[in-house]
Amino acid sequence: MAAAVATWVALGLLALTTLASCIVLLRIASVAPVDYPEYADAIPPLVALALVVALCVEVALVAAAILVRFMRGDRIFDPVAQRFVNAILTSF
Repeated sequence: MAAAVATWVALGLLALTTLASCIVLLRIASVAPVDYPEYADAIPPLVALALVVALCVEVALVAAAILVRFMRGDRIFDPVAQRFVNAILTSF
């Protein structure tokens, strides 16, 4: 029980860190064209790519948290759990 709670807390902190990094990324992206005008055309696609990667990480974190819940109920080998494993693999 304690291990599951610690895992959920760690996954939650990772999710918050990912969201915070997206916020920082957007702020940096708004200032970067002023500081580096030669990269102004490349910044929007790179920011979009970074946000897509962050979304994939969030999907994997949520699926991992759900799988931890399945482990607590001894349902980790159910076919339903396989969908969440597939979600983690697909997100990467």
